[in-house]
Amino acid sequence: MEDYFATPHAKQQHQRMPCRSAAMAAGATTRPPTTTTSTTTTTTPLPENPLPFPGITLGVAKYQKIWARGAAADARPQYVEALVSPTTGHAYIKIRDIHPAHTKPLYLCSELAVDDDDVDGGLTYVPTARGEVVIKASRLTVQESEMVASGRACMPRRRGADEPLEEVKAMRQLSKDDSGAAAGVVPLLDSFVCADKWLYLVQPFYAHGDLVEVLAQGMPRQEAAVGAVSTPSPSREDWVQIIFMQLLGSLSHLKNRGVAHLDLSPENVFVEGDGTTVALGDLGMALFVGPRVVASSIGAPPPAAAAAAPAGAFTFLPCTPPKPTLVASGAGELEPSSTFMRPHHPSAASVLLTPQRFRGKLAYAAPEVLDEVPFDPYKVDIFSLGCTLFSILTGRLFLEPSSAKKGPRPRYSALLANDFATLFHLDEQAMPLPSLAADLIQGMTQADPRARLSLEEVMEHRWVLDAERP
Repeated sequence: MEDYFATPHAKQQHQRMPCRSAAMAAGATTRPPTTTTSTTTTTTPLPENPLPFPGITLGVAKYQKIWARGAAADARPQYVEALVSPTTGHAYIKIRDIHPAHTKPLYLCSELAVDDDDVDGGLTYVPTARGEVVIKASRLTVQESEMVASGRACMPRRRGADEPLEEVKAMRQLSKDDSGAAAGVVPLLDSFVCADKWLYLVQPFYAHGDLVEVLAQGMPRQEAAVGAVSTPSPSREDWVQIIFMQLLGSLSHLKNRGVAHLDLSPENVFVEGDGTTVALGDLGMALFVGPRVVASSIGAPPPAAAAAAPAGAFTFLPCTPPKPTLVASGAGELEPSSTFMRPHHPSAASVLLTPQRFRGKLAYAAPEVLDEVPFDPYKVDIFSLGCTLFSILTGRLFLEPSSAKKGPRPRYSALLANDFATLFHLDEQAMPLPSLAADLIQGMTQADPRARLSLEEVMEHRWVLDAERP
């Protein structure tokens, strides 16, 4: 059966309801040459990963005729067809498609709920306080449909593809106690299947779109209300620091819930409000790491953890900092003795997972993911966040994009050679890269994950601490 919102009948519905406007997609993938390291690591057999997300149940939605009216008190009800959720009872009417080039259909929809004040006692639907939402549609395979019907928790992943059922599970895991939105993660408002073939995810509508669109239109400017004292818009670095601090909070929330994103990029950071509030979304490639015994990323494991660890639960990752390197930036050069500043956070820890099929976008993918070797998923997210920070600060990609997958990748080769002078060399049209930010990016994008900063260490970097000061 065809996706309901893609049917000609559904496309006509938006003409009868008030509508407004909205939001890019990216990323094919490939695998570059395998990297090797001479450092010896002591390993134990790794457990199967990922752990399955907790099982889910999905209701079956149906489309039906409903009486619906606009928000105005004098608006007359109209008899229209809508998709009605079995979970919340809300009705959804399509307004329009959102960037149809996206790999999965996205629709801007009106969200309506039953009017409790209906004096006639009938089921008249009126717009909710949100008014508009985004619905992401994913066609389920036969195996996925059987999984939904049987309630099974996990199935093999496809190479480099979003997993719609895993995305639902990840978002539910992160939205426990309604904490997802508050923690800077796009919340899941509703989810259901239709005709056993289509999975629908209902999410908030972010009018600014994603970071790529915001930067393409120019950095947001703060607008003062009429008669109010105007405040100057933040500089680009100040604005990026505001965004970056929120993304650190988002990754901290994911890590606390045992989830690794593994597809972090500007395309998956959504902007709302005045352009300084963001939320991390698109969890179709996320892994559920769960509670695990971990090894210290800067030395020996904690004795208590080692004693309590079941056989094969962890692998120790000794930290071997790379040799000092001169780092050139738009603001000058760093001292040769400071490869990058490392706080050595005492609680920083690593967990190693079995190799996974490549996931994410080529320009933001860590070497260990491309090489399909055992990896620390949280360190992978740190690498992608470092690439993202470089991109939004300079307006340039840190590594070659997906379009370069069949050709040479000189920037990736420079990364493997620890040649950050080449990586930080910018053309005249690029925005300058501040020295402290360059130092942080170098620590976050080390090719060797053992030398890469952890989330806790990033939070204690001077560039981040400077952003916290008034």
